[in-house]
Amino acid sequence: GVVNLWEVSFPSQSSDECKVLCLDTLSVDSKAIVTLSLAELPQSPGRFVLAMGGLDNKIKLYFCL
Repeated sequence: GVVNLWEVSFPSQSSDECKVLCLDTLSVDSKAIVTLSLAELPQSPGRFVLAMGGLDNKIKLYFCL
């Protein structure tokens, strides 16, 4: 399977457009991913951890820059 990380920028004015950018693509097991959680790391602005839980009862952590 694949998990895509997207950045979405909403317009500040009604005349502007939304912007969508694919930041990264992660390859994951063939088992279904049933939950995702994304959090910014404390004291590390701009660095994130993505936790994914699947039907295999495992939690996988991915660190994003």
